[in-house]
Amino acid sequence: VRDKAVGAFVRLVETLGKAEIKSIICPFVVKLASNDKFSQKMSALNLIAEIYPLVAPEDQPMMLERVNSMFTEESLILRRNLATKIGVICKFIPKETLVLDFFNQFKALALDDSDSVRILCLESLVQLCKVFNDEENKAHIIPIIITLTGDKSWRVRYHLALNFAGLAQALGKDIAVTSLISIFSTLLKDLENEVRIAAVNSLRNFVTILTLEKLPSVLAYLQTLSKDNVALVRVGVCEVLAAMFEMNLEALSKDVIKSRIQPIIQDLVNDSDLEVKISALKLLKPWAKHVGATVLDLITSGTLDITMTAANWRVRCAELECLLELTKEFNNVKVFDKSFKKFFIAGLNDRAYKVRQMSVSYITKFDTFMDDEYIKANILTPVLDNLNNPALFYTYKISALYALESLFYAIKSADVRRGVILKHLIQYTESKFDNLRLVALKVLIAIYRSQILADANTTIDKHIRENMVTDEDREIKVTVEKYIKGI
Repeated sequence: VRDKAVGAFVRLVETLGKAEIKSIICPFVVKLASNDKFSQKMSALNLIAEIYPLVAPEDQPMMLERVNSMFTEESLILRRNLATKIGVICKFIPKETLVLDFFNQFKALALDDSDSVRILCLESLVQLCKVFNDEENKAHIIPIIITLTGDKSWRVRYHLALNFAGLAQALGKDIAVTSLISIFSTLLKDLENEVRIAAVNSLRNFVTILTLEKLPSVLAYLQTLSKDNVALVRVGVCEVLAAMFEMNLEALSKDVIKSRIQPIIQDLVNDSDLEVKISALKLLKPWAKHVGATVLDLITSGTLDITMTAANWRVRCAELECLLELTKEFNNVKVFDKSFKKFFIAGLNDRAYKVRQMSVSYITKFDTFMDDEYIKANILTPVLDNLNNPALFYTYKISALYALESLFYAIKSADVRRGVILKHLIQYTESKFDNLRLVALKVLIAIYRSQILADANTTIDKHIRENMVTDEDREIKVTVEKYIKGI
C-alpha cells in the first residue's frame, strides 16, 4: 500500500510548480521523515529518492539531512532500503557532500551485520562507480569490492560475482584491466560452487572489456576451471571462450591462440558430461578460423573424442553439426573426402531421426565446393542405397526422401534431376506405406513451388492431378486438395 501511495504521490508532485513543491511537499516529506515509526520513514526515504531533483536547491540540504539521520536507525528493513536508495540519489548529491558524508555512511552499510544489507549495497555500488572519477573509484570503491570478495557469507560473494561484469563496466576499462582481474580471480577460485558458477558466467561479459594483453592470464584461470568438479562451471568456461572468439584476436600471438587454448578445448570436448561436451563442440569452428588445419589433425588423430558413437543422440547430433560446420569453414572437397565424409555418411544412417536430418540439412551447402560428379558418387548413391534397402525401417526412407529434395537443389544436371531424383520420388508416391507416400508428395510439391525446372514441374503437376487425387489416406487427400487450390 505504501509503495503504491509513494508512486502516486511522485506522479502528482511532477505536475506541481516549484512554489507548491516548496510550500506543501517539502514540509510534508520532512515531517514524514521525522516520525518515529519506521514505516513512515520508509515512505519518506522512497519519496526523497524520487523527488529530490524537483526540490529547490536551498531545500535539498534539509532532505539530505533527513536521509543522513536514517543511517543510525536500528530497523533492518530501513537499512536495507537505504542500501538501495543511495544508488538512486547519489547522482544528484554534490560530490563533496557525497564523498565526505554520505559515502562514509554507505561504507558502514557495506559492512553491516546483515548479509541482506551487504547484498543490496551492490546495487548502489554500481551507481556510485558512475558518479566517481577513476581516482575516486580507486580510493573508495575498489577497497569495498576487495572486502566483499572475502565476505564471510557465500551469498554476498555470490551476488558480487553476479554483478561483477556490471561493476567492471561502470568502473571503466582502465580500472578493469589494472585492478579487477586479480580481485576477480578470488571469486573464480571460491570454495562455494554457486559462487564459482556465477563468477565464470560474469567472466563471459567481463572478458570483453579487457585488452588482448590480459587474455593470457584469463586463459590460465580457464585452464584450471576446465577441470572443475562442477559441470556448470565447465559449461561457463565454454561460454567465456565463445565470447573471446567473438573479439578481434588478430593482434594476439598465434602461439597463444593455439597452445594456450588447445588444452582447454581438449579437456572440454573430451568431457564426460553431456552439456559440457555439446557446448565445447560449438567452439571448434570459431577456433578453426585462427588455427586452421590444427583442428583437423586433432580430430583425425583421435586427440579430440569425436566419433559419432556416443549413446546419447544429442551428443551425436552436436558432433555432426560441429563437423559439418567445419566442412563449410574449410570449403574444400579434398578435406571433406579425407576427414568429414565418413561422419556425414554415418549421420545419414544414424538411428536417431534428428541426427539424420542434420546431415540432410547440410547437403545444399556443399555445392559451393562439390561438382555434380562428386555429389552423385558420394552423396546421391548412399541416399539411394538407403531408399532401396528393404531391410531398413521406413523412417530411414523418410530421411532419404528429404535428402533427395536437397539433392535436387544441389545437383545442377537436369538429367539427374529428372531421370534419377524425380523418378524415385514419383515411385515412392505409390508406396504401400502412407507416411512414405505423404512425404514423397510433400517433397514433390516443394520442388514444384521452387520453380527450378520447368519440365519437371509439368511432370509433377500431371502426376499429382492424375494419380494422387484418388489416394485413400485422409492426410494425403487434404495435401492434394490444398495443392490444387494453390494453398
